[in-house]
Amino acid sequence: QGSDRTVALDDFSDSQYRQNFKDYVKKVAKKYCPKYLGIGSEVNTYYDAHPDEFENFVTLYKESYEIAKQECPSVKIFTTMQYEQLINALKQNKQGAHWNIINKFQQDYFAISTHPSGGVFAKPSDMPSNYYSQIREHSNLPVVIAESSWSSDTEYYGSEQGQADFIKRIPEMTKNLGLKLWIWWFVYDVKGSGLDFAPYFQMLGILNRDGTPKPAS
Repeated sequence: QGSDRTVALDDFSDSQYRQNFKDYVKKVAKKYCPKYLGIGSEVNTYYDAHPDEFENFVTLYKESYEIAKQECPSVKIFTTMQYEQLINALKQNKQGAHWNIINKFQQDYFAISTHPSGGVFAKPSDMPSNYYSQIREHSNLPVVIAESSWSSDTEYYGSEQGQADFIKRIPEMTKNLGLKLWIWWFVYDVKGSGLDFAPYFQMLGILNRDGTPKPAS
């Protein structure tokens, strides 16, 4: 506020950006005192692309965590990791697997997004039983699935039955992780709606766009 200076949206070293970020965290925590607060989404993707700049986000997160706790001591705070990239499932990471960064963050829960049908597995039965439980080798925190999906679009490695099978497998594969929250990305499909989502995300709903059910529902 009070400045016309342009700030890059990912420049976590910029003092104005950092202050604006922390002010917003403070405002949310003070006004709403939410049960959960995620600070940063899929931050390991930023680490993989900008490893030399990542520590700037880590320190900003730490300062924001402390501010939020001061305003709302009961809030459970975490950042999220994109799980398939975290474990380097597609072998495309510049930095390899990202387990080394997860303990840089003071967190109440360990939170992930997970989309394993996006070219990683053809069907849920192909997923190893320890696909998620391997988290325990790196963190003892309760787990949050902050975003999840299995596409029902056959053009993008999915199927309606695969979607239903994945939803059935999640409780078993996460049974020892103290799962606190599990969010499915879309209730309804958005394909044909005119909404601007990438092709993979068009058919993630457990209901068709007209509200008719799929096997997963």
